[in-house]
Amino acid sequence: MMVVLIKLIFIRTIFLDISDWNMLPCLSQQLFNISCPGCGIQRSFIYLINGNLYQAFILYPAIFFIIALSITVFISLFIKKKSIQKSINILAILSISTIFTNYFIKLII
Repeated sequence: MMVVLIKLIFIRTIFLDISDWNMLPCLSQQLFNISCPGCGIQRSFIYLINGNLYQAFILYPAIFFIIALSITVFISLFIKKKSIQKSINILAILSISTIFTNYFIKLII
């Protein structure tokens, strides 16, 4: 039963356009008319799920670092090694620097 539900959700995400998704609004954008550093991550993740890697990267360049960081943190729950902690630190720095670099570029343009 659960496998069928997961397959249906997966099939639905592949064949639906991004315009069919109900996404959370950005409160910073609505209240102050200024985008926040997280603006675009929802759409980027949906494009990533649908297999459109280029569009996902264009919308939110840090999406790949964030996913790699999430996977590494999940793996670190089961494997306790210093090399994994070093990888987490590097991926966190790359994610944060990419997020804020992208944010400042969006503010300038």
